[in-house]
Amino acid sequence: MKRMVIAAIMVAALVFGVIGYASGNPQNVLVTARVNPAFSMTINQNAVSFSPVNLGSVYTNNSTMITVKSNKLWDFSKSSVVATPLVPVLSESTSPTAGVNKPKGVSNITATYNLDLTLDQAYNLDPGVDYVATYTYTGVQQP
Repeated sequence: MKRMVIAAIMVAALVFGVIGYASGNPQNVLVTARVNPAFSMTINQNAVSFSPVNLGSVYTNNSTMITVKSNKLWDFSKSSVVATPLVPVLSESTSPTAGVNKPKGVSNITATYNLDLTLDQAYNLDPGVDYVATYTYTGVQQP
């Protein structure tokens, strides 16, 4: 019986010695990840209507939100096609403004449209006509 107890103690000592030795030898695992370029641009609405409107009033709409998501620098530009009679009375602005080297991350841009019918040029607009302006916004991720 003493032999069994001694043998059991020796086996336990060997097992714990091996475990103790194994835990004293750390191993590393290297984890890598290569992220691909990502870019998206969305606009929350594709139409803004000021109809019907009255001469002598100013109308403003700033509910158009442009959201750009990019993990690289990007460029933002805009262009417009505006019916000739609207040119003096309709204006558009974005905040932040168009430009190059916009920061990576998520950017929210507000587009604001102003229709100023207090100007004398507003009297050149024919009643009952639907005047149209188209604004085009472009976001491009840099290479």
